[in-house]
Amino acid sequence: MKYLKISILALAAVFLSSVLRGQTSPTVNVTFRSKMGFGMDCANICGYAAGGREYALVGNLQGVAIVDVTNPDVPVNLQQVTGLTSRWREIKIYRNYAYVTTEATGSGLQIFDLSTLPAAVMSRVYAGGDSILTNIQRIHALHIDTAKGFCYLFGGNSVITPIGGSATNTDGVAVVLDIKTDPWNPKFVGRSPSTGNFNRNYIHDGYVRGDTLFAGHVYQGIFAIIDFRDKKAPVIVNTQTTPTSFNHNTWLSDDGKTLFTTDENTGSYLAAYDVSTPNDIKFLDKIRTVGGTAPIVHNVHIINDFAVTSWYSEGITIVDVHRPENLIQVGQYDTYPLTGTGFVGCWGVYPFLPSGNLICSNITDSLYVLTPQYIRACYLEGVVRDAITNAVLGGVSVTISSTDMDKKAQSNAEGVYKTGQVTSGFFSVTYSKTGYISQIFSTTVFSTGLVTLQNVALSPVVVPIELIDFQGFAEKERIKLTWKTSSEIHAANYVLEKLEMLNNKETWSSIAVIKANNAPSNYENFDVSPIVGTNYYRLKIVDVDGSFSNSKIVSVEFSSLKTPVFLFPNPSKNRVYLSENTFKNEEIVEIMDVSGKVVARTTVGEGRMGFDVQGLANGTYFLKVNDVVLRFSKAF
Repeated sequence: MKYLKISILALAAVFLSSVLRGQTSPTVNVTFRSKMGFGMDCANICGYAAGGREYALVGNLQGVAIVDVTNPDVPVNLQQVTGLTSRWREIKIYRNYAYVTTEATGSGLQIFDLSTLPAAVMSRVYAGGDSILTNIQRIHALHIDTAKGFCYLFGGNSVITPIGGSATNTDGVAVVLDIKTDPWNPKFVGRSPSTGNFNRNYIHDGYVRGDTLFAGHVYQGIFAIIDFRDKKAPVIVNTQTTPTSFNHNTWLSDDGKTLFTTDENTGSYLAAYDVSTPNDIKFLDKIRTVGGTAPIVHNVHIINDFAVTSWYSEGITIVDVHRPENLIQVGQYDTYPLTGTGFVGCWGVYPFLPSGNLICSNITDSLYVLTPQYIRACYLEGVVRDAITNAVLGGVSVTISSTDMDKKAQSNAEGVYKTGQVTSGFFSVTYSKTGYISQIFSTTVFSTGLVTLQNVALSPVVVPIELIDFQGFAEKERIKLTWKTSSEIHAANYVLEKLEMLNNKETWSSIAVIKANNAPSNYENFDVSPIVGTNYYRLKIVDVDGSFSNSKIVSVEFSSLKTPVFLFPNPSKNRVYLSENTFKNEEIVEIMDVSGKVVARTTVGEGRMGFDVQGLANGTYFLKVNDVVLRFSKAF
C-alpha cells in the first residue's frame, strides 16, 4: 500500500500544479511549464539544441517561429522566419539545418541555417532545378534519415525528368534528396516505386531508418514497407491495413522490431505491429486515449520505449510501449480546454530535447512547454478458461476498479488477455462474459514495471434442464404425470411435488424422486392417492451442485364418482356453479379458506347448483360437499 499512496500523492501534486497555472484539463504525469501565443494558427513543431540552449521551431500560418525554451517557464520568441501562407507546415532537423515543408503551391523546400542561433537565422528555398528534378511545387511532410543523410519528401507535387526521357509529374510519391553531401544544397537521388494500386502512389507521411521506408498511404488505409537501398529502383516489400484504415503517421521502435502507426480519422488508434520480419507483419495491440472514443490521433514519436503522441482535441498522451503487445497509457495533458472532437487542439509534440521537456503546438495559436514524468505501467496478463471444460474463453471483459488511466480489455480467441494501468497498489478486477458467472479478484496487485499473471476459470451459467412439456391426466383411481426434456446438463434428479393442506397451510410435498438421465428423455410417474377435485403438481429440477428450479404448475381434476365434479367459472367474480346432475338430493356445502376455516355454508341439490361468492375476499378457497373437495379462486 505504500507504493499506492506515493503514486496518488504524486498525481495530486501534478494536478494541483496544473490548476494553479490555469490548466484544468486532464493531467497525469505531466507538469505544465509555460504557454506562448502567436496570434495565428499553428501547425507542426520540432526542436533543436546547441550551445547548451534549447529551441522550439513552431510552424504557423505565416512561416516558422523560433522560440528559446532553455528556461521552460519563460520562453523567448527570437524570430519569425516567413514563408508562403499555409495552415500546413512540417519541420525536421539535420545537423544544424532545419528543413520545412508546406502545402502552399510554389513553396518548395525551405532550409534554415541554425548555426547562428540565438542570433537571426538565414533561410533559402530549394525547388529543384537540377538535371533530373525539374521543380518542386509543394510538399506535405518529410522525414530525414539522419544516419544516412537522406531527406524524404511526402505528399507533394514535383516534376522529375529522367535523362533522355520525358517529364513525369510525381504527385504524392516519396522524393528522396541527398543532404549529407551538402545540406544547404540538396540533390535529387530517387523516388518511391510507381507500381501497385496506391492512388498514384500518394504517401502522406513516413518514417525511414536503415534505407527502409515505412510509408503511410492514408487514402488506402495501409502502410507499406519499401526497401530503398537502391534509391533509383526501390522495392515494395509488404503492406498492412491499419485499425481504422487511414494511416497517417508511422514511427519505429528503438530496437527496430516494432512499428507504431496512427490513423488520422474519428475514433482512431495508436497501433503496434511486429515488423521484425518484413514479409510477415503481425498486429500486436492498439489503444485510444483513456475514456476517448471519437478523438483523432495525429503524430507519434518513440523515446525510450514510450510513445509520445499528439491527439488533437485530447492534447498529448504518453503510452508505455516496452511491451508492445500490451499498450498502456501512463500520461496525459490536454492542451485544448474545450470539449469536442475534430481537427482542433494539439497538432504536434516533440519529445527529444536534451532536457526531456516536451514542446507542443496547439492549432489555436499556441506553444506549450511541458515536463513529463515517464512512469512504467503496471501490467496484468493471463488466460481465461471454462471452469468445467478447461477450454479457452475469448471475449471475456476484464475491468479494473481504478479509473486512473485504466485500459478496458477482452480476452482474445486463445483466451489471453493483457491490460494494466499506471497506478500501483491493490485493486479489484472483474472478469465477465455472457453465459458465465462473473468472477471478482478483490486484491489484485499492480506493480510498476512488472507483470502480474492472473489466470482465471469462469463457471458457466448452467440451465440443467430444458423442459418442453409437463402434463397430468386422471386415470382410473390415479393421476398420471408425464414430462419431456430436449436437453439435460449436470442434472441430478426430479422431485415430483403435490400441493397439500398440512396443519391448515398449503405445502408442496414430495411424492416421488426420479433420477435424471442427463440426455433428452420422456418421463412418467403417478399420484396413487389423488384427492377428489383439483390436484396441483410441479417438478423441482435439481442440479448436481444442489441448486434447483421449479417447473410450471399443472392442475388435474379427479373424481371417484361416475359423473365428474367440477366448478365453473374458476376463478370467479360473483357466483360459482357445480356441474349439473351431480347431486340428486340436497347436500350441505362448506367453503373453507386456505387455513381450513369454514367461511360460508349453503346447500345444493337438483336445480340449485350455484352459490354466491361475491362477499368473499380475493384468494384461494376449497369447497367441500360429501367426500368431494374442489379448489377455486375468488378474483377481481
